[in-house]
Amino acid sequence: MPAVSIVIPNYNGMEHLPLCLNSIFKQTYSDFEVIVVDNGSSDSSVSYVAENFPQVRWIQFSENKGFACAVNAGITATRNDYIALLNNDIELTGDWLEKMIEAIRQHDEIGSVACKMMNFYHRNIIDAAGDELSCAGNGRSRGEKQLDNGSFDSFHYVFGACAGAALYRRKMFDEVGLFDESFFAWGEDIDHDFRSQLLGYKCLYTPHAVCYHKRGGTKLQITSLAAKLHARNPFFYLLKNVPWQIFLLRAALIILSRIYNAMKILQQGFIKEQLQAAVEVIKFFPVLLAKRKDIQSRRNVSLRYVNSLFKF
Repeated sequence: MPAVSIVIPNYNGMEHLPLCLNSIFKQTYSDFEVIVVDNGSSDSSVSYVAENFPQVRWIQFSENKGFACAVNAGITATRNDYIALLNNDIELTGDWLEKMIEAIRQHDEIGSVACKMMNFYHRNIIDAAGDELSCAGNGRSRGEKQLDNGSFDSFHYVFGACAGAALYRRKMFDEVGLFDESFFAWGEDIDHDFRSQLLGYKCLYTPHAVCYHKRGGTKLQITSLAAKLHARNPFFYLLKNVPWQIFLLRAALIILSRIYNAMKILQQGFIKEQLQAAVEVIKFFPVLLAKRKDIQSRRNVSLRYVNSLFKF
């Protein structure tokens, strides 16, 4: 059994997969397997990979089940000690996996490792140096769009890792659980980072593992589904994970931030999507409360530590 399973969710990724897979199979660390989970692609990505990378394992869905469902299927398909998650639009440097494994093996207190993600098209610009929480509880990419001038060249504990390029301990998934599939996509990694932190699993950012992400390569128009998810999912991870004492302390900031986010979505013309998001938050509220009860009952870090996760 290889030490690492690399799980790649794919949906019509023919444009990206060749570069991604070629960079994986050029890694200096070779004790890994690759699992591609296809979300009902209609392009030629499945046949291309089957023909050119026969060593890749496949899990295929007949329809798009979202990011969380796809990576969960990949995680549960193997029992390796470490799980790496990669978006299909990622290019790895040659020693990315070696440096990620080195970091996680040298730090027993961490459950995950975040890497230095750079912009694929502007390679001196940072895409993410781990994830962090704003003072109002918004998940965001640390260092996003900043010049790589040395400010992010040291190891650092961060709130979590962007699931587009991250390494996780199997042990942590066994205890914390998998990604919440009710998110479908976007924000499920913030939710999982939060749950992991509440159970005492830290995340370490290593600047020595570098990859390139194609975010921002073209001017993308936000879709109807994305608008709904961006409006809905922050409520999901905040309601599940923030202890009530911290929520009361930060209530004004959280409420103002949610209003601001709603206004931005409404200004883009997604009125129906904003209403759908509100309806679904209400619909899922009893389920969210049940999940919250379980999560909070297992919290083993102090309120002071939880509050320190929010960045001012």
